Amino acid sequence: LMGIAGGADLVEGGRAAGNQWIADYVGNCYHKPCDAWSPDWDLTGAVQDIELFRVLLEDLGNSTRWPDWRAESEFRAVRERSEAARR
Repeated sequence: LMGIAGGADLVEGGRAAGNQWIADYVGNCYHKPCDAWSPDWDLTGAVQDIELFRVLLEDLGNSTRWPDWRAESEFRAVRERSEAARR
């Protein structure tokens, strides 16, 4: 299962740096006048995540391959009934 969510694991510095950044931000800026977007933020990881999802969605959108439900899933029958419409 994949999802988009923020995290503390920074590309530069890893979890230690990310956890420190969050602690500093929450302790010093959260719900204060400085609680706003800043051009100093390192969004490298977010950009990488978005690019990954773009590639996956582009591949799926331009493909005849479709994800499938497990055999025991209650949604599998619905997917199988709509198979002809996806071709």
